[in-house]
Amino acid sequence: MSKRHYFFLLDNSVKDLRPYFRDGVTETTIDHGLPPHADDMDVIDLGRRRRAIIVTTDLKFPEKCKTYEHQTNVCLSGLLLLPDGIEFQKRVLDELRSGKRKMLFSAQYKKPLTWADINADNLILKTHRDSNPDVSELCDCPWDEEE
Repeated sequence: MSKRHYFFLLDNSVKDLRPYFRDGVTETTIDHGLPPHADDMDVIDLGRRRRAIIVTTDLKFPEKCKTYEHQTNVCLSGLLLLPDGIEFQKRVLDELRSGKRKMLFSAQYKKPLTWADINADNLILKTHRDSNPDVSELCDCPWDEEE
């Protein structure tokens, strides 16, 4: 299987950004039958089942994801937090795509991250309007620790 095997799951707040993601690997919660104002835990569960990087603007999502992981004893597949404002979101995504903004996580990587890295290592990419994104681990799950 290719290292490029990942999906983006856009929650309802960012569904209009679908054209800014690759075709064939981008889905919305509505595509999967969730209502527009679905419970966040349902969105997170769908993201887990699809093994998708969840895309949202909800700054409370990292804590909700951690709660979900601890309740279910499973890890997710990454989270992309975008700033509020459609024009800022579009610019951030364009600059990530072009390489103007770098996805860096010096704790584990010596080079800029790829979406496959975000997905495989269950990382949070918190973007900002005017600077490089912050990257951190989403999962601090004891069952995922390497010995």
